[in-house]
Amino acid sequence: MTKAGPNIAKGSLYLTANTARLIDPQLGKVYYEQMVVHGNPHTKAVCRVATALIPRILRVMKENRDYVIYDLEGNPISRKEGRKIVKEQFFVPEEVRQRLSNRKRMPLNKKGRTKPQYTRGSKAPQIRVDSSRRIVLSLN
Repeated sequence: MTKAGPNIAKGSLYLTANTARLIDPQLGKVYYEQMVVHGNPHTKAVCRVATALIPRILRVMKENRDYVIYDLEGNPISRKEGRKIVKEQFFVPEEVRQRLSNRKRMPLNKKGRTKPQYTRGSKAPQIRVDSSRRIVLSLN
């Protein structure tokens, strides 16, 4: 998937691919390989799934038929069976997700929730307006 084209079409395709990777074992395999084998982050892996999904969408539209989910051997299966196969065979471990994530994770407290960045009191930022009507931010 490239940056070319209307944003609404790209966004819809991205959301469709993100959902399809959870249901379709063949697309789940593409996502798993991108994340685990190639070391790509989530967004790039979903874009690769979207690229694999485009020919399927075109085929369904041209032939005017329903989208059929197939297992890895090519046998038609239900959505429930597809979801089960993806969960069992193509589960991306949390360590891989955290390693590939490029966002900084906040520390957790004892209950497993994220700690607030600022606490009430002297360390919290103070916003005030001084005599010349300028906004002043201080970290007293």
